[in-house]
Amino acid sequence: MSTIQKYYGKGGTYLKDHKDYFSDQNLKRDSEFIIQSLKLTKQEKCLELQCAHGRLTVELKTRGYDIDGLDFSTHMIDLAKKLAENNKLKINFFIEDLNNFKLPTKYSKVFLFFPDWTDLNFEKVLPNISKIIKRGGLFLYDHDNLFRIWNYLEKNPKEKNKFIFNPIAMTLKEKEGEMGDRYYTYPELENIFRQNGFKIVATYGNWTVENSEYNYNSPRLRIVAKKI
Repeated sequence: MSTIQKYYGKGGTYLKDHKDYFSDQNLKRDSEFIIQSLKLTKQEKCLELQCAHGRLTVELKTRGYDIDGLDFSTHMIDLAKKLAENNKLKINFFIEDLNNFKLPTKYSKVFLFFPDWTDLNFEKVLPNISKIIKRGGLFLYDHDNLFRIWNYLEKNPKEKNKFIFNPIAMTLKEKEGEMGDRYYTYPELENIFRQNGFKIVATYGNWTVENSEYNYNSPRLRIVAKKI
């Protein structure tokens, strides 16, 4: 079992590590961002990738949206199913790896929100995502802002994390010495989306849609791309 499988497994610390983030206030804020940025309607079918224990999937279903959830962790999907059951909701949950997955349904709206990019290569994952999005549909991509982290590390030289640079990639090396996320600049992402039949239609840098222009110090880099 890999490190990331253990982290999201029954004995893993994912839920404990993020317990402060999983507040009702953040749940409302994140749900509103997804609804507004993707222009969700209750007539469209939506999919959350890396849904984990289902906080957003269940919340959006509670609000009346037609949504499914997907995650690679059997443990997380079990928790998501239980949460849905406790809320008397019927939701389709899929246990699939983003690096290689197939689904029987195509969706109008798909989002990958506050995800864990460990062991994922976006250039290989996006073609898989493209296959399950309808033409004209929207995809929400979310990642920490490369330049914010870069700026932070420059100001905190004693921090054990550091960027590993090569001519085509910036990857964060984690404290334990393992390679972490691959980070992309906006032009790189624009090119990757274009190569896979998408056009970027909106970019955000903050936790809310309002006053969310992306810049050097933005906390996030969030892109909405249209399948063309």
